[in-house]
Amino acid sequence: MAGSCDPPSPAPLKLYWIDPSCDEAAGGDFETLHVLEARHWAKRAYERLCSDTDTDFARVFNLIFKTPKTDTKFFPRPDNWQEVHGDHLDQWQTSSQHVLAVLYDFAHNWARTDNRQEADVRIYAGARGLSRWQPLLAGLDGSGNTHFDPINCLVASGVDRDNLQAFTAYFSTPTPVDENEHPLRGTIDLGPGAWAVPEPPQISVTSLSTLDPALLLSENNQDGAPVTITHLSRSLVTRLLLHEFMHVHGYLLDDSHDYDNEDGTAGWWFCMRRWKGEAAVCAEPVAMLGLWAALADMRPAGMARGGFTVERGWDEIPGGWEDVHPDGRDDDEAEEEGMKWDEDWMDGGNSALKGELRFYEDITN
Repeated sequence: MAGSCDPPSPAPLKLYWIDPSCDEAAGGDFETLHVLEARHWAKRAYERLCSDTDTDFARVFNLIFKTPKTDTKFFPRPDNWQEVHGDHLDQWQTSSQHVLAVLYDFAHNWARTDNRQEADVRIYAGARGLSRWQPLLAGLDGSGNTHFDPINCLVASGVDRDNLQAFTAYFSTPTPVDENEHPLRGTIDLGPGAWAVPEPPQISVTSLSTLDPALLLSENNQDGAPVTITHLSRSLVTRLLLHEFMHVHGYLLDDSHDYDNEDGTAGWWFCMRRWKGEAAVCAEPVAMLGLWAALADMRPAGMARGGFTVERGWDEIPGGWEDVHPDGRDDDEAEEEGMKWDEDWMDGGNSALKGELRFYEDITN
């Protein structure tokens, strides 16, 4: 395949620190429930993507990233990355190369520390965690909507203590900081909204470790309709945490705001609207890929084999969202690349586009 599955050269170990507010918000061991689970999702996504026989997961990758994993077209690094490190042609990668590198690093190159100052990332949760953010009278952009974290010496815009789901901060203050502070530190805040109980038919579960896989079968859904990835993903704190980790130093993946999407920069519909090339450098598509990898390992009690994936009937994903809504893209260019979506693939019966879960007993595990 186009992305290399040979283990990369050893990378420096990155460290995360967990504030006590996280266990309090999670009602249990936050690291086990969410951090280690998110890293396991990344590990399984990497392994499945590297498999030459896992055609189901290759189909999921194709659907999310609008390109087969064998595609050889190169794309630049995320905009956030370029702002910090610049745009270098020798760092351009294919979609699969970039996704594989991110998944492998997150799965294998992190460890916990009890020393907050040495941590690359510090994780907080709930109202208690958010309480450290103090408003600044004059924001970075003059709007006054900037907050200061005096503990970690970081600034962030748009901190909403009441409705916040999650955000990542990595902009250091211009003022001098303790010499023991990590120079490329960041924080992840999971606000009260991360643990909000969704309304039916959403499935209220924050970690897959507490989910009965039988609930994902259509016959167990309230109206008998297929369960979709949206029914499950909105309440999963693990998915949210994986998304936020993709914004920290080392990855700096983008959000690509979609103001027509009710979930903002998250959710299945957000992923479906990302262009080829753009999807691979966005945080949410990577988090969703991890979730699908975990679902492929799940089966209801009594089932010896099998797992959940998208319907196999939609095998060829012809191009990306930009081919439906070019937004200035040259039609001849799109036609030349052979990327036009046809009406049959876009019609209302496309269960893959809807993110409907299908259980197959012969899925590769």
